[in-house]
Amino acid sequence: DRTALVRAAAPEDFLETEKEMLILAKRWLELGEPARAASLYERLAEQNPERAYAWYGEAARWWLAADAPQRAAEAWQSAFKIAEDEDRRRDAALAALDAAQQTNDGSSLRMAGELIDAYPDDPTFLDIGIEMALANNRLAQAQIWSRRYVQLRPDDEKGLERNAQIALANNRL
Repeated sequence: DRTALVRAAAPEDFLETEKEMLILAKRWLELGEPARAASLYERLAEQNPERAYAWYGEAARWWLAADAPQRAAEAWQSAFKIAEDEDRRRDAALAALDAAQQTNDGSSLRMAGELIDAYPDDPTFLDIGIEMALANNRLAQAQIWSRRYVQLRPDDEKGLERNAQIALANNRL
């Protein structure tokens, strides 16, 4: 089979150059193996700090294509950690949250908390975190973030209504 041929032709463990990894990543994509390509892009990020942000972004893209949103979120979180430019850092954090939101599990909620801590006064992060907490039935956490959200956006009627609904559901109105 074609996958065995690619493995035999260029075992991933023996790849050394960026060019070799890129060729193999492209081959994996041609064979419909985005997860294998994504792991190579992560290796590229680790080996080339100057282009790491771009490589983590590619890894995240292909992790999503492989239906692995948690891995995509982790790749974006890695990009967030190494980004020096604040705009790129924020973009990576939002992309990580977006991917994590697709998993709706406890680890994604922990990631949301870490990213909200990095941007505590950003309503966009709080809004996504609130939705994730609600999806995970974590009403107490949703209420904490919702209170902060309405403090930042006191004129947001939908935010105020959501805050009241969370408080009612949490028996804390």
